[in-house]
Amino acid sequence: MDEILKLIDVALKKRKLSASKASELAVGHFGLIKNMRNGQVPSFTNMEKLFRVLGINLTYGLEDGPPAPTLKVPLLGYIAAGGDDLPSDTSVTFEANGHDNALGEVPAPPGMLMQLRGSIFALKVRGASMLPVYEDGDLLYVYKDDPARANVGRLIGRKCVVTLEDGDAYVKTLRRPDSGESGVWNLESLNPAWPMMANRRVIEALPVRHVTHIF
Repeated sequence: MDEILKLIDVALKKRKLSASKASELAVGHFGLIKNMRNGQVPSFTNMEKLFRVLGINLTYGLEDGPPAPTLKVPLLGYIAAGGDDLPSDTSVTFEANGHDNALGEVPAPPGMLMQLRGSIFALKVRGASMLPVYEDGDLLYVYKDDPARANVGRLIGRKCVVTLEDGDAYVKTLRRPDSGESGVWNLESLNPAWPMMANRRVIEALPVRHVTHIF
């Protein structure tokens, strides 16, 4: 975040804008940059809006800077788009737990900030339960420091990478549970052939920020 703030400061001086004015032009209120300086991580959407106001290229830096490099991010493993009700499509846990043990690298999502290379990673889809949105082999990108992870309840209705208490990981749409028990959620597939995974204890949920379809 420090590198991003330095880039913002340079752009503010170049355009002779105050932090509060740039924030207002970007998102309609004065506090965006102030909150970032206080350690709050903005959403991708708000960051994109701010960078458009400041004339910052999301991939490299200031628009009049050098050409953008080809960026890559770690492929940390496979993510199951299936459920335990259909044994032909078993869950697939992460095959790597850190960037040093990643399966390799894949192209970064469009518009990714160079400074966020260490925070964004990709997972490859296994299974067919999220058809037609996600197909087997698609790459999903998530942001490990995503501000949404602090409150799973805000992700209701969102497509997320979820990790269960048994360590299995899935990509599902998060739904309210039948039981009402804290920390338990329903995990919905888009493909009607797959039943709801009901009342599952979710350890972590990260919203899918981008998908690259592999044809």
